[in-house]
Amino acid sequence: MDETIMAKIRHIIGGNLGASLRMVLEDASDDRCIVQMPTDGTALNARDRVHGGAIAALIDTAATGAAWAYPGLGPNARGTTVSISINYQASPQGELLHADARVTRRGRSMVFLEIAVTDSNASAIAHGIVSYKLDPDAP
Repeated sequence: MDETIMAKIRHIIGGNLGASLRMVLEDASDDRCIVQMPTDGTALNARDRVHGGAIAALIDTAATGAAWAYPGLGPNARGTTVSISINYQASPQGELLHADARVTRRGRSMVFLEIAVTDSNASAIAHGIVSYKLDPDAP
């Protein structure tokens, strides 16, 4: 993948929220992005379990990375999440969560994605569906 696009994806993952939750880019390729997040610290709720909002942030961040993993982006591209739906499946076990985001369809300005979140034991934790608006050639 082009280094300019990889730099944009790293910037997305390392933004304020991603940095607060200690998200790290694990891998990226065309139409795909894998992000990991530790299951301790700021990701925990008052009961010492991973907060659903932290998982939602992980899903949104990975989806955004995958939407931007596109070789047709211009230098002024911009985008935003339009909708997000999450089904929580289990409470995480282990030290890390992995969000694997994949583009299922890319239109002129809309990108549709599915995201699978697993824990360190490869157990399914959550499934997300995201619609993302991406203007690849914004003025």
